[in-house]
Amino acid sequence: MKTYDSKVILDHKSYLCNMRSIKNYLTRSVPRKELKSGEIAKGLGIACAIIYLIFVLLEPFNFNITVSNKYLVILGFTLIYFITIFILLKWIFPWVNRLLKIQRWYFYHFLLGYFCLTTMVAIVHQMLQNLLNGQSVSSLSTTILHASFIGLIPAIILAFIFYIAALKAALARGSNTDLNTALKTVEQEGYITFNTATGEKGFHRFEASSVLYLKAEDNYVNVVCLKNENRETEETLIRFTLKKAAERLALPFLRVHRSYIVNLNQVSKISGNTQGMQLLLRHSKQIIPVSRSYIPALKETIKSL
Repeated sequence: MKTYDSKVILDHKSYLCNMRSIKNYLTRSVPRKELKSGEIAKGLGIACAIIYLIFVLLEPFNFNITVSNKYLVILGFTLIYFITIFILLKWIFPWVNRLLKIQRWYFYHFLLGYFCLTTMVAIVHQMLQNLLNGQSVSSLSTTILHASFIGLIPAIILAFIFYIAALKAALARGSNTDLNTALKTVEQEGYITFNTATGEKGFHRFEASSVLYLKAEDNYVNVVCLKNENRETEETLIRFTLKKAAERLALPFLRVHRSYIVNLNQVSKISGNTQGMQLLLRHSKQIIPVSRSYIPALKETIKSL
């Protein structure tokens, strides 16, 4: 009877599962996004600055310029790269998307797009270098083949990086949309009372529905409330700990950060992703951060309200 090594079988199953996971991941799509001029210019500015430094310091692909104005020539190269890519991203690619009626991007769209970008930059570079060296600019057959080969590897790397980033952003937006839809105002009556520090007389009382959030400040807690019908806020610093406050407060109050407890009735929008969410309030410009460790509790609480 033929026997099989259990470790080999498990490794093979694990390999197949991983391959299926990668396939499923790469077959997802993201909504088509039209980039704004500012976004393109900012990203290209950073990329061209890096390219400039690489050419100056490393002189790759035999990019050796011996003329006296070497750095100025390299700057001219990077500026032409900038213009070329800007035109492609701002006008050519959107026109192609509209022409082909592309509404969602898959991984192969990213791959084709970045392959076109890197190939075009390589062609422009070769043409400029030929011009600089006194060679024929019009002979592009070898240039295109050479440029396509050079552009393939960075195209794959860039496509993968930006596809994963776009997919994560789309998943985060979808998750936040579900959470924002689930946000609701629950009945909240009565008052919240905090005793002052040991040895001191008196207490602090707040109308529960008026409290926006509580923030830890050293050995104190800053309670931020709405103080009138004009929705102005006031802050009260009490000698208390956020941990004790969290133990005393019930829903819709929820601790979302080591320094914050928020009244979920006062939350108007949730933004961010699983690396860190943010809560926007109805009557305050204060943005409440949500720590990663508190995100599961936040999601579960909002969906159960």
